[in-house]
Amino acid sequence: MGTEIERKFLVDANMVDEMLEKTLFHSYMIRQGYIMEDEEKKKVTRIRTVQTFDHIGIRYNKAYLTIKQAGRFALSRTEFEYEIPYEEGKDMLCNMCDQVLTKKRTIVPYEGECANLTLVEIMNLDWEIDKFMDDALNGLTLAEVELPRPDAELTLPKWITADVTEDFALFRCQISG
Repeated sequence: MGTEIERKFLVDANMVDEMLEKTLFHSYMIRQGYIMEDEEKKKVTRIRTVQTFDHIGIRYNKAYLTIKQAGRFALSRTEFEYEIPYEEGKDMLCNMCDQVLTKKRTIVPYEGECANLTLVEIMNLDWEIDKFMDDALNGLTLAEVELPRPDAELTLPKWITADVTEDFALFRCQISG
């Protein structure tokens, strides 16, 4: 069992696009859908496929089954994630998910200070910037950062516009449904 501690933010998409044009960051495509959302039992089951390329252009396909604690308090949640065969993940997305989201994820190293984190903890922080490709989401761009503990104090980059960690309407399971 693991605990995911994560903050989510809306970003200024123009500023992010400008930043990403200037520097080479690792990006990959994600397709994800939700098999089951059970608010009563407070759990969400997600299927995700990932297509990525290494530094010499070799493509890697992976798939994951994730079970997360649901609920309105999103900063810290119990999470189990397992790699599954890629073809099975694709099949689950096609046959078991009502709607599938497609997004491009770009990993951007964290730059800034964190008054209450160690240097090692800061060096392990990355921004995950997700640009949704689906027409219905109209290019929505979100950034998230996984933290070593809930009380981590971040210095936010200028391209962050709002903290939406507790905004249930922007949970992945909500925007996919």
